[in-house]
Amino acid sequence: MVLLFALFLIGCALVVSCVLTEHEVLQPYRVARTTALVCDVGIETNTDRVNINTASAEELAELPGIGAVLAARIIAYREENGAFHDVGELREVQGIGDALLEKLKPYILCEQ
Repeated sequence: MVLLFALFLIGCALVVSCVLTEHEVLQPYRVARTTALVCDVGIETNTDRVNINTASAEELAELPGIGAVLAARIIAYREENGAFHDVGELREVQGIGDALLEKLKPYILCEQ
C-alpha cells in the first residue's frame, strides 16, 4: 500500500514538472508588467506588454520577430518623429509590415 502511494506521488510530481516545463516553453518572450492607457483601444489595462514609446533596444529585441536591427530602427523612428500614437504606426518603421505587426500586437502597447 505504501509502495502504491509512493508511486502515485512520484507520478503526480512528474505531471506537475511536465506542465510547468511546457508552460515555460509556451511563454518565451519576457515582457514588463505595466498599467497603461492602450492608445489604439483607449482603455486602461494591466497587462504584460512592452511599451513601444519607452522600451529599450534590448526589450524591443526580445519581442517575436524583432531583433537588434529592427529594435534600433524603432528607437531611431521614435527619436526622429516623437512618441508613437498607436501601435499601427510601427508600420512606418522599415521592415515592419502588417504580418509582423499582427504578430507583435499581443506583446506591445503604446503608452503616452
